[in-house]
Amino acid sequence: MENKSRKNTKPCILKVPIYEIEIEAYTHSEAFEKYYKRAGINISSTGANLLGYAWDIEDKNGDIRFLLCIPDIYDNKTILTIVHEVDHIAWMVLNYVGIQPTYNEHECHTYLMEHILQELQKKYYKL
Repeated sequence: MENKSRKNTKPCILKVPIYEIEIEAYTHSEAFEKYYKRAGINISSTGANLLGYAWDIEDKNGDIRFLLCIPDIYDNKTILTIVHEVDHIAWMVLNYVGIQPTYNEHECHTYLMEHILQELQKKYYKL
């Protein structure tokens, strides 16, 4: 797998048209915390030693924001963290739109994960 780095600290907006939501993807950086501090969202309690995070947070306007903070490098080591955090985000999105996958009915979850990962590869990591 190619080692692809992304150094931009601005969010990459990942669209999920079927559910009419957006996911804001960031690299793990101080800029991420500063951006959300200005937006009135306190995320500093998450711990600085984590490689990635996923949240669904209500902002000061009452809107739900899906936030994904992942490594700035895409390679054989970080892909596990990326997939792990995308799994969290997928469950959060499905919960938000009122879908509860079951053991026998879980394709919505796997297709959503696939879509988010493809968007990350294309828009975030430029693969």
